[in-house]
Amino acid sequence: MIVAATLMTLVTGAAQGAGFQAYFEQGAATMGRAAATVAHPCGADALFFNPAAAMQLDGTHCAATINGLVQMTQYIPHAQDTEPRATDPRLGREPTTIPAAYLAHRMGRRWSLGLALNTPYGAATEWDSGWAGRYYADYTNLRSLYAAPTLAWALGDRVSLGAALLAVWGDARIERAINAPLVFASAAPDLATAYMSGAFSAPNDVQMQLSGDDWSWGGRLGCHLRLGQRWQAGLCYQSAVRLDLRGRATYDRPSYADADFAHEPGTGATATQLAAALFPDTDIETALTLPPTVAAGLAYEPSPRLLLETNLMWTGWSHYDSLSVTYGSLAGEQNVRSGTPKLWEDSFTLRIGAAYTLSERLTYRAGYAFDQSPIPDATRDPSLPGSDRHDLTTGIGYRLGDWQLDLAYLYAMLADSPSEQRSAMSGDLVGGYQGSAHVFAAGVARSFD
Repeated sequence: MIVAATLMTLVTGAAQGAGFQAYFEQGAATMGRAAATVAHPCGADALFFNPAAAMQLDGTHCAATINGLVQMTQYIPHAQDTEPRATDPRLGREPTTIPAAYLAHRMGRRWSLGLALNTPYGAATEWDSGWAGRYYADYTNLRSLYAAPTLAWALGDRVSLGAALLAVWGDARIERAINAPLVFASAAPDLATAYMSGAFSAPNDVQMQLSGDDWSWGGRLGCHLRLGQRWQAGLCYQSAVRLDLRGRATYDRPSYADADFAHEPGTGATATQLAAALFPDTDIETALTLPPTVAAGLAYEPSPRLLLETNLMWTGWSHYDSLSVTYGSLAGEQNVRSGTPKLWEDSFTLRIGAAYTLSERLTYRAGYAFDQSPIPDATRDPSLPGSDRHDLTTGIGYRLGDWQLDLAYLYAMLADSPSEQRSAMSGDLVGGYQGSAHVFAAGVARSFD
């Protein structure tokens, strides 16, 4: 009974987030075109978007990009109107940085070698302290690093293939509150009424932190076709990567007084004793699958100055159907496993991008993307409340000799997303999320003959 009550407080909202893919942020020039670059590469970042397209680059190319992401999302309870208020909980006000770096070298007519270092998956959210949904999520941070040595080769003048080995490191940290008095009530039934009187009070919460990391492997395959002088096509597949995260669960436990729960000292187990026994620091294990993707693109150059491209990408988010965490010790028992359904669905993204050469040195870029959310309304939680997105992008590129500077901006309009979380232990969180996101990117690239 104690374990069941404890798990009810731990299982909900412990996921790393919703739709935590960072696809646009892998190149400043590509972001300006809404990342529609599977068929026609912008530069060395082709190693990520389509490794086979690296055969379109002559000589040696290196590039680095840094992104700043600012997300502004508010939770709006259903009990009020649909307009956000200044007092509504907010997340993501601090910028998140996302880096990427690439090196590609063409060896003769048939071969190209490359190395890509980037972070295509990640999430960072932090809600206002003490908000009503703190039992579902307070802080979530998921990081990944992909190192991808890449080989591309030309089968002829029109067809190229590419392949990369993915060495992947992932790290996750979750923080949230536990409604400890309700767990104490299950552990000490004689004092249940007294302990329940202190429920849903922030000073009585136990603060939980989960953290873990792992290394794993995957692969990336690409194909590039030249369909005459004006048309190009591309296809890229990236495999799923399973991370078996191992780490620790640690707890910040308040120093309770018997008077906090309206009963006399010495009448039973104190809350301080119960907190230490029920929530010991312990080892944890969980699994997270970074999903597979398939992207196809078609590019057309109606004139030497103008490039148009459209991409369609599928992401296999259905791999994330549930979350399970195994605790080495919990509520007085060993090797306790908790699980909750997530039931994410596969999703599609449509991207349309354009680039126009204004002069020998200056290029203007623009694009639009529709990014479908994989998260059902029934399992959406505040760890990272994803929703359908409409993305508008713009950017410029300035070339000076062998050097190029790229700047880009993305504005994401997040669709209103309802959520209905109900729990006797964590309270009801019934409402919706509204928000937007801004991404600023700066990149520098150099080519060598």
